[in-house]
Amino acid sequence: VVAGTIPRLAPPRISVSRPASFTTGRRCSSSRGKFHPHQQLPGGGRQHHSSRPTLHIAMAATGADTTTTYAYAPHGLLPPPILSNEPGTWAHDTVSRRLRESILARVLADNAHLLPPGSPAAAALNALDAELATAATSTLRAIAPDGGPDVDSWRELTAPWVGRSWLDTPWLVSEFYFYRRILEALGYFGDGPNAMQDPFQKDKDAGLAACVGAVSALAPRLNEFA
Repeated sequence: VVAGTIPRLAPPRISVSRPASFTTGRRCSSSRGKFHPHQQLPGGGRQHHSSRPTLHIAMAATGADTTTTYAYAPHGLLPPPILSNEPGTWAHDTVSRRLRESILARVLADNAHLLPPGSPAAAALNALDAELATAATSTLRAIAPDGGPDVDSWRELTAPWVGRSWLDTPWLVSEFYFYRRILEALGYFGDGPNAMQDPFQKDKDAGLAACVGAVSALAPRLNEFA
């Protein structure tokens, strides 16, 4: 590959086969060097013969064809969810600090015109701020029936975690739940003055404005592929 250029990739060829070779080491089998069952792998792992399916992805780049085999996790089980209750981790910093100090604080500042003192929206967002200030002990609750078409889905999603603290809930659930709580607090799905008011509109507009120069410079190069 010449420096400064990107090789064009043909569409991947994907297939699933059985039986499969399930790899417990750091490297999966490749068409350039197949490992035998139970052979020692680099990194100290071993490859075991299994009846579980294997996903084969072949990518052709600049004429070279490389096929890599990725084995599914044993029995299709996902790894444990990432919680936010371990200090020093990115997840802990996100839920215990960043959601409140960075994101929610900006929402409050950018939407001050929608949050007159004493309004239900201001009170609800301040309550959310108080919850996040004590994320280790404040617990999740079900999304209120605020008129959103997704309320039932959210209640089903968060049911296993209602009553657990923000930090003891999987990070991904906590963060997505946080954004849904902002919409609930603002009254986004209601029929009040804040209905359908995007709390992140100012942030989005600033992001678009900031990238105009970069997009203008890139557009002619992208048009070459049209």
